Amino acid sequence: MRTLTTEAGILLVDKPAGLSSAQVVGRLKKKHGCKRIGHAGTLDPMATGLLVCMVGAATRLASYAEAGSKIYAGTIDFGYVTDTDDIWGEVLNRSENLPIFSEVCEGAKKYCGQLWQVPPRISAVKVRGQRAYQAARVGKPLKLEPRQVYVHKFDLLPVSRQRVFFRVHCSKGTYIRSLARDLGADLGCGACLSSLRREASAPFSVSKAKPLEQLGVADLQHWSRLFPETPRLDLDAWEIDRLRDGDQRLLGALSLTGSDFAGAARLVYADRVSGRACGLLVKRQDSWRLAVNLS
Repeated sequence: MRTLTTEAGILLVDKPAGLSSAQVVGRLKKKHGCKRIGHAGTLDPMATGLLVCMVGAATRLASYAEAGSKIYAGTIDFGYVTDTDDIWGEVLNRSENLPIFSEVCEGAKKYCGQLWQVPPRISAVKVRGQRAYQAARVGKPLKLEPRQVYVHKFDLLPVSRQRVFFRVHCSKGTYIRSLARDLGADLGCGACLSSLRREASAPFSVSKAKPLEQLGVADLQHWSRLFPETPRLDLDAWEIDRLRDGDQRLLGALSLTGSDFAGAARLVYADRVSGRACGLLVKRQDSWRLAVNLS
């Protein structure tokens, strides 16, 4: 019988507001009796939407799952500055001098493309091993350095004089709370995030996710779906066995220079007979290396 304790794969959770990402993982572990579950990309407790969870040996692929671009939607409120850069924090300043929608749109143009962004002081960013939110809660906020991110699109729609709806397509590591904070600062009135939903974390969409209480082993997706455009390398069973045993010399003997693999940075290798994906190869300094074996 299939259970999460015997499988390696991916669960797509539609996270509710009010739970941290760690709490979602904890509930999955308790419900399914599986100790080896992790998430790929933290969502703030009050945010909703797609949380990609890795199960079993697939937890070794978490760094790949985190790396995909993200799509977020939500609302920004103008006229407030808070200590958390969202409406759930302590209000530090208020302003009645609210911008018109055209001014908001013009200001948002600055936040498309490559940016240097300072994370919120209440965040999971680590400095010398300490989480920023932990330091802030004991009254010793950390100095957070700007980080480079990329915003592909920043679309806006008016909701009211004080509030706009947004949809942002961005790189891993982009803080939407920081976008709201910085846009409000530029407009001279302050702003904070008032709602947030993750709609996608490439290659996955929240449309394929389920609420926490509805997820079961039948919803477990094969780990190879994380690499939909990655070329596949078919191997014989004895070659897969050698890779599993750590024999890197095999890779030097394989022909990996054909047109099918030109420009590829990684390959999913599969059993030639069954078609079952067994692991991942990556290219480093013109040489192929075994990254993860999941056979």
